[in-house]
Amino acid sequence: MSSMKYLLAVAIMATLACSAFAIHCYQCESLSNPKCGEHFEADDAFKFDCARISPPRFLANFLPVRNATGCMKKTLEAVSGHPQIVRSCYFGDISNTQGGCSADPSLPFVKQLSCDVCSGDLCNGSSTMAPIAFTILAFFALAPSAIQCYNCESVSETNCGEDFNMEEYFKIDCDHVAPPRYLSNDLEYLNATACMKKIYKEYKVLKYVRSCYFGDVNDTEIGCRMDPSMMDFQDVQCFVCDNENFCNKAWNNKVVSNYLLKYLSIFICVIMAKILN
Repeated sequence: MSSMKYLLAVAIMATLACSAFAIHCYQCESLSNPKCGEHFEADDAFKFDCARISPPRFLANFLPVRNATGCMKKTLEAVSGHPQIVRSCYFGDISNTQGGCSADPSLPFVKQLSCDVCSGDLCNGSSTMAPIAFTILAFFALAPSAIQCYNCESVSETNCGEDFNMEEYFKIDCDHVAPPRYLSNDLEYLNATACMKKIYKEYKVLKYVRSCYFGDVNDTEIGCRMDPSMMDFQDVQCFVCDNENFCNKAWNNKVVSNYLLKYLSIFICVIMAKILN
């Protein structure tokens, strides 16, 4: 038992250490905000705690450490030919930025002109950074490999029900969606990790809701939680998938019931208590 307490203490200390030394960077795009352009104008709204975001999905499997290690400024050229500036957190080896500056293979339509990396808080604000630079010619995406999902409700859209009929306006890039406010304080990262389909009854009306999913895809108790402001809901089912974009269309997703998870957690706790005693 004492060894378990020791391991728990070490884990807590490691977590606190990571939080304490998390880097802060400017996060913005000149495409949507001119202040983020080459002639940068600092704005508090651009400041971002990089501990609150996970690495791009296409990089995650290749990173030995999943927390941000620096700040980044990219100059991109879109199909239109106009250069764009993107400032964000950087993930990967600071001394060898080939990995962290690499392209998202699923979105090969934006040419990257430069990728500048630096290691100080808010260091990616200058138009002439003093970076550990790595400049490459490659294709790169404007969004950091965010998953795309269907976003609709059967109450307002009949095509969103059990017999799903795809509409183009159901499609959404989850990188542009914030998590529900009632979940934000309980999430380790604020970016979407998967797609979700919920089925439940509210005031005896059967509802289907498709949306982006926020939280751990392997432990969906938090991410599948219902909005506490809803007073009368029952028979909740939550389907989560992350195998491909727009995967929350059909039934063949990983099924997760909130109630099943709750009872399973209680059962595991009871078993663990007996083992430890």
